[in-house]
Amino acid sequence: MTMILLNGSDLSLRQLLAIADDHAEVGLAADARARVAASRAVVDAKADGQAAVYGVNTGFGNFAETRIDQQDLAALQLNLLR
Repeated sequence: MTMILLNGSDLSLRQLLAIADDHAEVGLAADARARVAASRAVVDAKADGQAAVYGVNTGFGNFAETRIDQQDLAALQLNLLR
């Protein structure tokens, strides 16, 4: 099976099923990778800034007003994915 390149705009149902059901190999197109990197730079800048950004440098839900220490931000994001 051919690798399915994700580009952020045209994933077909057939491709999605091949990924989900047949474990098709998936790659990220170069232009999509560049957009992800640019988005990451924006989030990193916001996380390093003074302004509170929900879920980036604050807690979630009832802890939305609680700022997270800089050294704990990576753990916050990792725990969000778990």
